[in-house]
Amino acid sequence: MEHNRLFYIRQIGDDGKKYVGVTSNSSQINSHLTVEPKKANDYDGKQVWYFDDNNQLVNVFTGHLIGYDNSDPGLPGVPVLMQKPNERSPEFQWAYDTNTKRIYNKVKGQDAEWWPHYQNDRAYIVVKKGAHQDP
Repeated sequence: MEHNRLFYIRQIGDDGKKYVGVTSNSSQINSHLTVEPKKANDYDGKQVWYFDDNNQLVNVFTGHLIGYDNSDPGLPGVPVLMQKPNERSPEFQWAYDTNTKRIYNKVKGQDAEWWPHYQNDRAYIVVKKGAHQDP
């Protein structure tokens, strides 16, 4: 994956029609990520990401990166994807597997399962080995 190249992160399943992004008013650290249909007019880049030079996934709109925290009360002890500050932390570094076209967390590994903050639908943000990248 090229550094600083813009892309979308598509959810596995659901026919690939949902994308990882940030909420409209959410530019705060520790804000949960969303999984929503692709926005037709995403002028702010809320669903647009890029790999920086430290292998972190950074949101174009907020400037924060994808990290995780054990913060979902509906799923105790399960890491949930969240926005984190740009601290260059090794646990928030990601890799791209060119064979499977999937993104995965370097510390958690390719087999980590990721859940969104929605307690009711239990849809995955990242299932097993990561999130597909738009071609």
